[in-house]
Amino acid sequence: MKGRFKRTIGSLVIVLAGYFAYSALAVPLLEPSIELATASQSVTAQTHPTARSRGFESLFAEGSWELDRPKVLETDRGTLIFDDYRALPNSRLQLNRCTLIFRSGQDDDRESRPIVLRATEGAILFFEGELNIARGEFGRLIGGELSGVVTIHSPPTPGSDDGLEITTRDIRIEERRIWTPSDVAFRFGPNSGSGGDLSITMHPPAKGAESSQADSNLGRFQTFELVRVEKIELQIPAESLSETALGLQTVPAAKSGRTATVEIRCRGSLEFDFDEMQLTLNDHVDVIRHNTDGPSDQLNCQELRVHLSSPAGEPDDESSIKLVPERLVAIGFPVILRAESYGAYARGERFEYDFTTQRISMRDRESVVLGNDSFEVTSKWLWYQLQAGKQLGSMKAGGPGRVTGVLGKAQQRFEAEWQTEVILQPFNGSDVLSLVDAAKVSVDGTGEVKADALHVYLTEQPRSAATGKSGVTIDKLKAVGNVHFDSPRVAGVIQDVQIWFTQPAVDSPTLAGPATNASSPFSIQAGAANATELARKLVVQADQLNAEVQLGDNPQLLHLAARGKVHCEQQAAPGSVSGMSLDCELFKVLEAATDNPIATIEGAPARVIAEGAQLVGDVIEIHQGSNRAFIQGPGQMTMPRPQTPQSPWFVQWQHRMRFDGQTATFDGDVVARGVQTIKAGELLRFNATGDALGVTLSRFVNFKQPNDAEDVGLRGMHFQGLCSLQSETIDGRGDRSSSERMEIHDLQIDQISGVLHGTGPGWLTSVRQGQDIFKEGQYAVTPKGLHFLRVDFQQELVGNLTGRKIEFLGNTRTIYGPVAGWDQVIDTTNPSQLGPRDVVVTSQRLAITDMGRTRDRFEDVELEATGNAFVRGQTFNASGQRISYAKSKDQLVLEGDGRNYAQLSYQHTPNATPAPLKARKILFWPESKQFEISDLHSIDLQNLSQFNR
Repeated sequence: MKGRFKRTIGSLVIVLAGYFAYSALAVPLLEPSIELATASQSVTAQTHPTARSRGFESLFAEGSWELDRPKVLETDRGTLIFDDYRALPNSRLQLNRCTLIFRSGQDDDRESRPIVLRATEGAILFFEGELNIARGEFGRLIGGELSGVVTIHSPPTPGSDDGLEITTRDIRIEERRIWTPSDVAFRFGPNSGSGGDLSITMHPPAKGAESSQADSNLGRFQTFELVRVEKIELQIPAESLSETALGLQTVPAAKSGRTATVEIRCRGSLEFDFDEMQLTLNDHVDVIRHNTDGPSDQLNCQELRVHLSSPAGEPDDESSIKLVPERLVAIGFPVILRAESYGAYARGERFEYDFTTQRISMRDRESVVLGNDSFEVTSKWLWYQLQAGKQLGSMKAGGPGRVTGVLGKAQQRFEAEWQTEVILQPFNGSDVLSLVDAAKVSVDGTGEVKADALHVYLTEQPRSAATGKSGVTIDKLKAVGNVHFDSPRVAGVIQDVQIWFTQPAVDSPTLAGPATNASSPFSIQAGAANATELARKLVVQADQLNAEVQLGDNPQLLHLAARGKVHCEQQAAPGSVSGMSLDCELFKVLEAATDNPIATIEGAPARVIAEGAQLVGDVIEIHQGSNRAFIQGPGQMTMPRPQTPQSPWFVQWQHRMRFDGQTATFDGDVVARGVQTIKAGELLRFNATGDALGVTLSRFVNFKQPNDAEDVGLRGMHFQGLCSLQSETIDGRGDRSSSERMEIHDLQIDQISGVLHGTGPGWLTSVRQGQDIFKEGQYAVTPKGLHFLRVDFQQELVGNLTGRKIEFLGNTRTIYGPVAGWDQVIDTTNPSQLGPRDVVVTSQRLAITDMGRTRDRFEDVELEATGNAFVRGQTFNASGQRISYAKSKDQLVLEGDGRNYAQLSYQHTPNATPAPLKARKILFWPESKQFEISDLHSIDLQNLSQFNR
């Protein structure tokens, strides 16, 4: 827009300069500079000289009266030619016919250009005081009349089309005014014009003027006015309308010889103020440039002013006034500039152009408008200063204002607004465009940015050798204060935003064609997002945001850093489990345009939530390409449980975390807790600690292509080293039905299959509700119905939580009995302290199976001890290769191994003599004291009465 607009201004400048050439040449010719002889003047007069002897015969056509032996009066101001004169009353002098030859050069330059004024019907001159021609007595010249047709002409200089012709009539000369009500027509080379009612006013002579100037009472010119302007046509060389006119074209344009017609019309007058050096046209002024190759350009205003000045270094020559335009002012309601050949236009109440500084200024009480085919600027006022050799100048516009237009090949509509002002100015070798106060920029399909101030840093690119074109690129965007941005993919509120822009390499694949991964979160699409993307919009909050973007057909984010109270939140897509959120102090993305962008999240701590999972740590690092995440130092991880969203899995560690999309490894004082569904209506709450923990998710989490539609949960856990575990079972009513504690090495739990495995040495305790053995046939959930179980083992633990079975291997030691509270334990170090229903079991292998379906009863538990099994109670001892106990049957089964017999020793009271019994298989019911034997080996008949047979 700026390039086209400056050429339009250049055209207007040349139009006004050409018109002034007419006024500047005509005015001195109309000044009566004839000085008749007085005693103090040096005048040479000849009555009958020949034209050839005077050297002006070439100025007149053959047969002209000036060539027929006229009277000639020569002065230092010019040559007066006349044929006769006579004195008239009232100190008047009549010349029948007269011609004035005036030379435009210096007084001593006899080869300077002649200018000829002809009054074919003569002239009458008015003098102050008595007029006596015979004695050569003249008073001061105070006025005169040039009657009839008056012409002014000057032959063209050799090789130039600059001949001058001016025609009018009946010129009146007064003491302070020269005027004519008649029509005036002129031609200067190819330029022409017409009007009427010419008036020239003059200042009174200066006091103390030199005697040579005091002989005439005529003073200096004050104003020149053409009251009626019909039309002025100027032929302007086409090259003068190019960028060279404003000093912006670096390569000189070849001269084509073509011209463009510029036409000036107005309903009012043309006035030149010699004191202010100002040319003014008023009342419906139209300046039109007619283009032969396209539509016309025009400027319409109510008043047009041109301020002129003498160029520096020019000689002071009154006969050849040389002025250059200094400032142009157009006033109207409104002023309208239509540069249709360039697709540019402007509108406002006041328009100014300073030729010295090349500054354009516009102002309006409502709003000024400046635009072209692609852009439109609206504001209260604006000025734009061109810079020689640059595409961008300086600009300032007052608000509220707005810029609208279209961008790029896609013709995307954009809009920029500001409240106070917009400024374009140089800064450190580049240019900065600043929108101040309530700044806003929006692009259709891309989004909008609002801020207290927006600053755009621009750099001019050199002219391309291939295309011959230059350009302007954006280097940086800075948004300051209450920055709000919204786009189909990203929205947010940030205090300070800085974005650096780079141009793609010539051979970069991003210059053409779509991006290799359009769904990448680091690809910046200009078009509207689809419905899924709209639903997954990312909302960002931070104190500061820095980014680097590579431009091109498919802009790419290269680097990003958000600082200070960073919060990002991505809305969940329809049908998904959850969205994404992030809280930290620093969020960085490096190598974003590569196949493996790296995101770093730092805080105290930082927090990331995605697909229902949560990561907490001081430094979180995510590698998108390799689908890996790392946390150095302490942290936490929470995994969702779709069945129990109120109680997710939780892991805490002190050293580090590594994650590959499905497997996570945690090191250093690991704590894990969560809830496991083990049966309909029953939940298992656990808390585990260990040196290290490995966790496997139920499915793969893809960082590049998140899948919110499918649940992700915990599949398995593997504690490395020593592990401590606490758990409790909650029944369908929300009451605790069991409580467990365990210490084990290398514990592994598969949440899907329920498989459990660990290595010894270790131990397990369990407290459960069960049958109240004090009231046969009744069941209670009171503390009196609690039963305690502890198992110590040396080798390993295997089991299945789903199948409710667990095995302990290697020198197992088990104690079982009722307790009065959840925290009570049974001491096995002193057998004499065992209660009447306490049982101690030792064996190489112990299996515990829960065969029941209701968790509020303990009667369905079965125990099986094998390998040197030994059972001891307060009133009985039992041993065998295999010993099993079914709580629901209150049945103890003892079996030998074929070589060794099972043995049972029972005593009715603790101090009674025991009655031993050996057999290959023994069935014993502790509650009823009954037994059955198979393949009896031996029995103590003396004490057999201890049993109920």
